[in-house]
Amino acid sequence: EPRVSLDKSVSPSVVDAGGDVNYSVLVTNDRGIRDSRAFDVTVSDVLDPDLPLDTGSITLLVNGTPTAFDGVNYALSTNVGSNPNAFDVFIDVLDIRDEVEIRYTAEVDSTIVAGQTLPNTATLVYDTTPEDDSAADNDDREFTLTATEEVTARSPEIDKFILAGSTTFDETSGSDLGIGEVVTYEIVLVVPEGSIEDFVLVDT
Repeated sequence: EPRVSLDKSVSPSVVDAGGDVNYSVLVTNDRGIRDSRAFDVTVSDVLDPDLPLDTGSITLLVNGTPTAFDGVNYALSTNVGSNPNAFDVFIDVLDIRDEVEIRYTAEVDSTIVAGQTLPNTATLVYDTTPEDDSAADNDDREFTLTATEEVTARSPEIDKFILAGSTTFDETSGSDLGIGEVVTYEIVLVVPEGSIEDFVLVDT
């Protein structure tokens, strides 16, 4: 039987509204003692609505070589189920030791909530014998694999420190202060792009 594996990676894993997210899905058919080819391989992915897919960015590399979708050996279907974030890649035959990489890009929506985590799962279906599609039938075996990655929207960051030179006693420094001494604090708040509700800064 085929020794097919599925791996998925994403960069960056911490994102900002309006930024790009780059995905990579790697399908391999490793050599084994009783190895064989895999047939009717279908890779499916559906991105979160907060990660609009750039369908023009979907590219294919076969054993490291950029390869065009010809509609026969390698086929691309977008807007699957009328969902602009869903696509399928069909691979007619995955030979022994073949490595197929699918790359694609999404743009982070401007309304993403700070700190929100968006998981994403790619699904792989393949057969052990040739068929016209990847549907299960009576004369072959069908296998399904999944691989998941996630991105997280950047959260606000805050820092507080004593402003240099703001203390009033010559004999003190830094946070070593005297009774009755006047000191000035500075708060630095970094608010990421995106959506933040009920934002309140409290200092006690």
